[in-house]
Amino acid sequence: MDQRIGVLNSEYYGMVFLGLANAAYTDSGGTQEQAIADELEAAITDTAYLPALPELGQEGACSPQATVPGAWSLDWGPAFPVTWEAKLSNLIYIASYRDESGAPYFFVVGIRGTDISAGALSVLVQVFEDFAAFETIEWSKFFDEERLKLGAAVKTGPVPGGRVAQGSFDGAKDLLGSVNTPPEGQSQPSGTLQEALQHLLGQDNVVAGTPIVVTGHSLGGCQTQTIASYVQWLCPENTVIPHAFAPSTAGDVDFIADPVFGRGAFWFNTLDIVPWGYVTIASADTAPFPDSLPDPQPSDNPELGAEWAVRHLWTSYNWPPRDCGPPQPQPGPELPGKLLIEGLIDLKGKVLIGNRYARPDPGLYPDVLKKMDGYLPDEDTIREFYETLHGGDQEPEPVSGSGQPKWLDGITQLEWQHFPPNYQTLLWDNYQSSMVYFDYKSYPAGPVRLP
Repeated sequence: MDQRIGVLNSEYYGMVFLGLANAAYTDSGGTQEQAIADELEAAITDTAYLPALPELGQEGACSPQATVPGAWSLDWGPAFPVTWEAKLSNLIYIASYRDESGAPYFFVVGIRGTDISAGALSVLVQVFEDFAAFETIEWSKFFDEERLKLGAAVKTGPVPGGRVAQGSFDGAKDLLGSVNTPPEGQSQPSGTLQEALQHLLGQDNVVAGTPIVVTGHSLGGCQTQTIASYVQWLCPENTVIPHAFAPSTAGDVDFIADPVFGRGAFWFNTLDIVPWGYVTIASADTAPFPDSLPDPQPSDNPELGAEWAVRHLWTSYNWPPRDCGPPQPQPGPELPGKLLIEGLIDLKGKVLIGNRYARPDPGLYPDVLKKMDGYLPDEDTIREFYETLHGGDQEPEPVSGSGQPKWLDGITQLEWQHFPPNYQTLLWDNYQSSMVYFDYKSYPAGPVRLP
């Protein structure tokens, strides 16, 4: 079991967990819960989309041949919030990789990120979760009610500390209150995440201490932090391992100091605006990619990551050369909504710095932050991405308001830097010496899923 936990805790299966986070974006069913459920089932269990788990010892292998005997299983979900105003704004599921006898090697809790296809009201709920960062709340308050629900007979771990953003708190409540109602005849457990985990971990073929990975991208990466904290409290005999992709910060330095965040990884692209949003960093005037400060003091001249972002994304970088020529003198596009972000910083920047939002402290947990050096893609790559994203375009030369082709504007660049396809490339570019390639596909095949 220790070897299994060590591998899941490492970089080796990083691309596997990105594939499982990406699977949560299966949403072409729109607002039809059963259609979404059918697609998620296919995305998890069909090897055309989620291949078999690669065997160990294949670091750097771009076409791994050996696989672990067994298959992926969707064990619970998708579950959706029960409140009308939050319906379909969040999605959570449990999957596992099981051996040929049906015993799980590990469980995975997957969380969907921001999803623009779920309907206008659901999108507003998600945006509120992303930006309700001005107020914080004690994370321990969440567990007072949870403890009463479980009763005295259920053993739980220590109550986590620190403070989280109000939006993170509310999003966690929606996720943990989400209910799975499988059709009659299905073997999945019904109910909430807590009920499902207790049922699954209690099955006869589940080895005591089976590890639980929690993963998500974007908003799902932010909520990976709150849900991993909760699951470790709920399941103290199991090792919980968070793998967050493109996450914004959910809580303060005391929240992120919890031992659960000393495991797994926080994967972030240096040219992705989302992970920079609320984190407090050292003054970035001379540092190209500053790390977060564990507990910034006035002498450190702290600032928001967003302040660095509005100065540098993406005008501090030139477009790559065409046809192997010299670098182009043209800088990258300006961050969309730059004036709005600057106004927000002027208005609320001191409040956000005072909230002390933080990533895991590199001094306390040196192996958790997985920084990936971003880059501006060449024009052919960004055009192909744009056309795939929008299902093709009938205009021969789509043009934005600036007179530039639309694929060269700031919105397309934001999407490119943030969405899973680029993260898959960056994982391999930066960590292939310690990682196995995992060629997952979005379901259904076609346009990139919009997180």
